[in-house]
Amino acid sequence: METQLEEAEWVQARLDQLNLIVEKRLTTVCHGQLYQRRMKKAFDKKVRPREFHECDLVLKKSYLYKRTIEANGLQIMKAHMW
Repeated sequence: METQLEEAEWVQARLDQLNLIVEKRLTTVCHGQLYQRRMKKAFDKKVRPREFHECDLVLKKSYLYKRTIEANGLQIMKAHMW
């Protein structure tokens, strides 16, 4: 009887620990979402919508080619942008 009681206490303690971990995780996720929302709001304040019309000069990135560099047995893809 005493062993079952100790085991039940252990199980309850473990569940409490797991619930605490889940709470901390949810709090962290919420803080991350709030941070992202703040960053988006700050970015959106600085960015102005722009309209482009035909014959406007705009810069664009073009990926001309990719080449593979082999260094120390590792392959590195390098893209050149112009």
